[in-house]
Amino acid sequence: MKKLAKILSTAALLACFVLAMLCAASAANVAFLKSGEKGDGSSPDSPVGTLTDALGKLDLERDGTVVIVGDFVQGKSNFFYKEEFGGKVTITSVYDGVDYRETAGAEFICGMPEGNDGRRFICSGEYVFRDLTFHMRSQLYMIVANHYPVTIDTGVKMITDSPKTNGLLFDTAFSILGGYQDKQAIIAKGSAPETSGGDPVSVTVRSGENILIAPYSRGIQNPDFYGVAEITVEGDAKVGTLYYEPVNGQAVGNSNVNITVGGNAQIGKITCGDKPAGMKQLTLNWNGGKIANFIRNAASASAPFTLNASADVASSMEYAIVAPNFDVKNTSGDVAPVAGNKTEVKLTIGQTTAYVNGEAKTLDVAPVIENGRTLMPLRFIAEAMGATIAWDGATGTATLDDGTNKVVITLGSATAYVNGEAKTLDVAAASRNGRTLLPVRFIAESFGAEVAWDGATSTATLTK
Repeated sequence: MKKLAKILSTAALLACFVLAMLCAASAANVAFLKSGEKGDGSSPDSPVGTLTDALGKLDLERDGTVVIVGDFVQGKSNFFYKEEFGGKVTITSVYDGVDYRETAGAEFICGMPEGNDGRRFICSGEYVFRDLTFHMRSQLYMIVANHYPVTIDTGVKMITDSPKTNGLLFDTAFSILGGYQDKQAIIAKGSAPETSGGDPVSVTVRSGENILIAPYSRGIQNPDFYGVAEITVEGDAKVGTLYYEPVNGQAVGNSNVNITVGGNAQIGKITCGDKPAGMKQLTLNWNGGKIANFIRNAASASAPFTLNASADVASSMEYAIVAPNFDVKNTSGDVAPVAGNKTEVKLTIGQTTAYVNGEAKTLDVAPVIENGRTLMPLRFIAEAMGATIAWDGATGTATLDDGTNKVVITLGSATAYVNGEAKTLDVAAASRNGRTLLPVRFIAESFGAEVAWDGATSTATLTK
C-alpha cells in the first residue's frame, strides 16, 4: 500500500510538473519558425515550417512572438493570415539572449530571385518587426497594414539582391502601406478593401533602409480616408519617399496626417500623392534627423500645414529647404506636442542603451529586476517623464515633479507619496554603483504613462 501511495505521489508530482511546463509555454506565447521544418513550434529545435503555422500556435488575442531561427522564405505567394486578431505579434530573430542571425544565419527572405514580383505581407492585426534581417531577392516588397499598426522597430536590416532597390518608388522599395491596396482582399479570401473610412493609421519605423511609406490607400479611385495617420520615422531609419496622401487614386481631400521625425533618421522626400488633392491638415514634428526635400501641392494650399521644429533642426541647412512649405512654424526650443503625439521610452534589462522616441541614450547603470519588479535609473526615467528631480542626500529622498504630479520616494523605503498620498511599493527604491534605481511601473503610472512588458526581450516600453 505504501509503495502504491509512493507511486501515486510521484505520478501526481510529475503531472503537476508537466502541467506547469505547459502553462509556462502557454504564458510565453512564442512560436519558433524555419522554412521546411515540421516541428510543433515549441522550441528552436522543433520549429514549424510556415508563418501561418507559427501564428496558429499563438493565442492571437494577446501579445505573442514568432522567432525566426533559420531561413524563412516567402517566395511565390503573398502572405495572408485567414483571421483578424486582437493581440500584437512581434516577429524577430532574437529571443532569450540568442541572436539566430549570428548563430544560424536567420533571414526573412522575400520574393523570387531577380524579379519584380512584388510579394506582399497582408496584415490582419498589429505587427512589430524587431531584430530581423529582410533579404529581398527582388527589387521590391510591400507590407499592407490595412489600418492596423505596423512597427519596424530597432535592429532591422533590409538587404537586396537588386541594384534597382532605392526606396523611392513602390516598385523599387521596401514599402509600408498604412491603408488598403486596391484589389487586395483584407484577409485571405476576405472582403475587398473599403474606399472610405475613419480608421486610424499608425506606422513607426526605427531602423532599416530603402523604405517607402504611404499612410492611406494605393490604387483606390476617389478614396476618402479621414482617420488620423500617425507616421513616425526615428532611430537610424533611412526612408526614400514618405507620402502624406493616398496614392494612385484621386483623393477626396480629407487626409489628416501627423509626421514625427527624430533621432538620426534620414528621409529623401516627403511628398503629396501622384494625383494631388486637398487635405484636412498636416503637422510635421521635426525633432532630429534629416529631411532632404518637402513637396506641397497647390491643391492643399487651404489646409493648415504646421511645422514644429527643435532648435537644432531650425538651425540646419535642411530646415531652410523644408520650412517654406508650412503656414505655421514653431521653432523656439523643443518640439511642441500635438494631439496624438506621445513619448515612447524603451529600456531593456541588463543593457545600458535605452531609446527615447527611437533615439539611443546611454544609461549610467542598466535596469535590473528585483523581487519580480523592474527597477530603472532615477534621473533617466524622471527626465523621460518630463519631471524635474530634487535630491536630499541626508535622507536619501528624491522628489520628482512634472508640474502636475509630485512623487516623493525614499531609498530603501516601501512607502512613497504621490501628491501627498501615501502609496505602498512592491519593491523599494535601491542603489546600484552609486545610482538610484526606482520601480518603473509605479513611477511611470504616477506620471500618467502606460507600461508594456515584452518578456521575450526583457524590454519595458513606457508611453506617455
